[in-house]
Amino acid sequence: MEFPSGLIHAPELFAEFWLNSEPLSLRAMRGYVFLIHFWDFANPSSLRTIPQMCKLNERYRAYNLIVVGVHSPAYPFGKDPVQVERAARRLGIEHPVALDGDRVIWGAYGDQAIPSWYVVDHRGDIRFAFFSEADFGLTERAIQSMIREAGLQGEIPELFFQTSPQETIGIEHDAGHLTPTLNAGYLQSALGNSEGVVPESTFDYHDPGFYLEGRFYANGKWTIGRYAMHLGEKGTTGSIAVQYEGEELYAVMEAKGETGVVEVEQDGAAVTPECFGSDICQQPNGTTVALIVEPRAYQLISNQEHGRHFLRLRFSSDTVLFYAFHFLHHAPLGAFQRPEKVPSESPLGPP
Repeated sequence: MEFPSGLIHAPELFAEFWLNSEPLSLRAMRGYVFLIHFWDFANPSSLRTIPQMCKLNERYRAYNLIVVGVHSPAYPFGKDPVQVERAARRLGIEHPVALDGDRVIWGAYGDQAIPSWYVVDHRGDIRFAFFSEADFGLTERAIQSMIREAGLQGEIPELFFQTSPQETIGIEHDAGHLTPTLNAGYLQSALGNSEGVVPESTFDYHDPGFYLEGRFYANGKWTIGRYAMHLGEKGTTGSIAVQYEGEELYAVMEAKGETGVVEVEQDGAAVTPECFGSDICQQPNGTTVALIVEPRAYQLISNQEHGRHFLRLRFSSDTVLFYAFHFLHHAPLGAFQRPEKVPSESPLGPP
């Protein structure tokens, strides 16, 4: 989405904490081009945009582009600066990150999506907005246009992201239906049991035996909080089942205290090796499990092809919190060029 100069002034980045930088001010840094990226380390779609942001930072920081990640979390654990710092280090993020725990900056930009990113010109105006991981070819072209507009006279790196309009159309429209994100907490619960959501109380749910897409179903004694649910009594077991359509499945979970073990079944059996997500392992008895430690999105399933499947998670500890299911297509396969060597000093000099 493109906007004319002077139409939308970029809101300031008033963050609670900053990583990798002192606090930055758009007003104080007129002359620079900004790429402002809204993300959440517990959002799998966000995670798939991080390498591209790091690549753009690497290639264009010498041309007075400043990439700023704005971490705007959906869940309370994402407000913890320690957790965000660990995630940033794990993901290899070296550019500045503003911590927007209450989503104030996100709201100021009128945002409705995570991830999303904006190109701000040297005057401080929003010129481009993007909302799809298929848009990095267009993003790079927008960056080049804005640094030219800011006064670059010399050569510029060749384009690295080569996604064509035809590829973008295919990614957006031909990949098949995708089950939406399903949240567990009572504020936005997608629980489908006939008993309904019973907030902040332990309630005995019963598996109905039939399942509608767009809902998940609990079995056992569960306590449902504002953002997550967990087994309501020590020493009990329970399960969560979901009928879904897609290729990849993630579950946002965390374990309070010791490592949690969640058994994962797909289509009535242990997950087959060709469908293992990156966080699945097989036990000696043949069951497939995910080991839950820190709060994050755990990739449980990576199907080879798009399709409809039935997944069940089996829980045996009340210390494991379940927040949400996320369903994704496989990452789009764009054609990339090998990056040329870029200068370490800006040809523009100080703006």
